[in-house]
Amino acid sequence: MLKKLSTGLALTFSIAFIALSLYGTELNKQLHISSLLYAIIIGMIFSNFTNINKMEIFQPGVKFTSKKILRFGVILQGFKLSLTELTKLGFTGIIFIACLLTATILTIKFVSDKFGLDEELGICLAAGTSICGASAIATIGPIVDADEKDTAFGIGAITFFGTIAMFVFPMIYKALNLDPQFYGAWVGVTLPDVAEVVAASGAVGSPIAESMAILTKLTRVLFLVPVSIAFTIWKSRKNGNQEGKKIDFPIYVLGFILAVIINSLQIIPPEINKFIPKFANIVLTIAMASLGLKINLKKLFKVGIKPFIVGFIGMVFIQTFGCLGAYILFN
Repeated sequence: MLKKLSTGLALTFSIAFIALSLYGTELNKQLHISSLLYAIIIGMIFSNFTNINKMEIFQPGVKFTSKKILRFGVILQGFKLSLTELTKLGFTGIIFIACLLTATILTIKFVSDKFGLDEELGICLAAGTSICGASAIATIGPIVDADEKDTAFGIGAITFFGTIAMFVFPMIYKALNLDPQFYGAWVGVTLPDVAEVVAASGAVGSPIAESMAILTKLTRVLFLVPVSIAFTIWKSRKNGNQEGKKIDFPIYVLGFILAVIINSLQIIPPEINKFIPKFANIVLTIAMASLGLKINLKKLFKVGIKPFIVGFIGMVFIQTFGCLGAYILFN
């Protein structure tokens, strides 16, 4: 079995190594581009400008990576989170985030339907914008049976707008002399990726802004659990399951929940706990390499600019109401 997988695994691991090397460069410390996006782009280059996709020897390992390793990466994300984050933010803050995420998901779903996008692509855009970018798409995508094209396009669109916002936010902070606590909350409840939140809040040189941004962002990421459950039930009903029958809940989401609980109990030795986020990023980077390898650019171009328009509308929505809510609650 391992021999059958080895060639494909070697390919995805090699792409991930290149992506992680680019991620660690001095230039990227200024750009803050995720290693996940690098892996997808490199995988797409291999897929569309070489004959790798026509070579059967690579397929078993690539398929294993896009399924099993991806889900393992999702589980590892749970070790970054703690239930204590919820208690720190307070009841009002939690309700605000819950309402903002729900409204964003419903809005993007509605707009994507109006634009005629595939339902799965619309859900990927909604999950990525509202919760935590690539990690949310990697979690929700398999639940709703999104294919690699939808997953990659969703991650690309969300990362594009999140990266722009990451650079614009510090300029707005300095130009308007914003309150640090309000600014941190605004960043934390609106930017899609954790790395973007850390970069945008850390760039202004305020510990208050940075701690508030990370607190609100991690609380937001915890909503990945109820959203995953909601989409599992939705998919089950859509497939014709009647109320009262067993719902097939993804095992890897249960693993994610268990990881959050274990981390909340603080039973993991600090030296190991410190290493887990880096390991989780490596695993997800490997998984994203396999997604890139399965993307056909000709099919991707047929989708057109519509996903970026929907992603832009979603970003404007969450920025507008996230800013308003953060100003009312935290200014």
